[in-house]
Amino acid sequence: MARGAGRAGRAGRAGGCISRGLSSFAARGRSGRGLLAVAAGVAALAAPFPGLAVAGPAVLEAQERVDPLPQLLSPEHHRIAFLVGEWRTVSEFPDGRVGHGELSYRWVLDGGWMKVEFQGDHPAGTPWQAQVMQRWNPESQVYESWVFGGGGPPLHYRGESEEPGHFRVTFTPDAGPTAGPAAGPTTGIDYRRQDDGTVLQENWVLEGDARRITLRTRYRAHRPPPPAPVPGVVPAGDSAADAATAEEAEVLAVLDRLFHGMRMRDASILEELFHPDARMLVAPPGDVDPVSVPVRSAEAFIASVGAGGEPLHEPYFNPEVRIDGHLANVWTFYHLYRGNTFGHCGHDSFELVRTPEGWKFVFLAYTVRTEGCGAE
Repeated sequence: MARGAGRAGRAGRAGGCISRGLSSFAARGRSGRGLLAVAAGVAALAAPFPGLAVAGPAVLEAQERVDPLPQLLSPEHHRIAFLVGEWRTVSEFPDGRVGHGELSYRWVLDGGWMKVEFQGDHPAGTPWQAQVMQRWNPESQVYESWVFGGGGPPLHYRGESEEPGHFRVTFTPDAGPTAGPAAGPTTGIDYRRQDDGTVLQENWVLEGDARRITLRTRYRAHRPPPPAPVPGVVPAGDSAADAATAEEAEVLAVLDRLFHGMRMRDASILEELFHPDARMLVAPPGDVDPVSVPVRSAEAFIASVGAGGEPLHEPYFNPEVRIDGHLANVWTFYHLYRGNTFGHCGHDSFELVRTPEGWKFVFLAYTVRTEGCGAE
């Protein structure tokens, strides 16, 4: 965003598929400390991961040999290859709590195994991390997963894939090498590839013939950090084409239109995008004490852009879009260039409302800094 009459400075850019699963694991009959270790660490992660069948040291040793692109995958591994990648995760619990994390699925040992690593922030403040090794077992003709985490023993899941893009793993307490002395409910996780490129994970517990969902997690591809500024080069940044859903694309298209108007120094383009009562502010740097921050009308910003001068380039990176009904928020990292000269970077926070004429900006707040503007 342009600051004052001539300065521009706008603020610019799927985890924890690991389920906490307390009710499922409580039914296993483990003692208090052991259960908490599993629930807060392993169980929180166990529920999400699919397939392995080797024990302790052999599994951990196997993790040291990571092959990013195996030469040959079995047909069974092709079915679950949609999970491979680096993901940001957002997990929603039935009580409304939300947890965030980072998750990776990688092929190791020439594609013979899939290695899974997760760490995140559980809403209860408990440790949330785990490692998993999984594969298709040709002898038993099932997928097998071993989940390592917390202070308890690894958990052993069995899985199936009826079609590419869908994977299900289940755990039955009275079966398998890590079973407890008491039988409990069958738990499981379904992973489904979505049309928008995300992955939906649903953790469940079997109650009679019905599955009750205990956790829903959405995986979104982990985007690389913004590039470091290069003299004379304006990076492309992200755009509506990078959106995960059609509705997000609609919102990001408004940002794209805004930055197009800034490049063209065309006030008429900006006028059509802002609500008549739109406001904006520049947040002070984080290394100073909080001060009174003036909130001003967007009209002054629009006028400064239309006053002419060098094109204002504002590529943005890794936008996070949240939409609820007719309200949308975009948090994104940005670079600001005058012509081809880098000026500063920061974060933008946009609030938009859906009107009969489409999405309109109603509020914009942004930060400005000149250091820490990209990958080293």
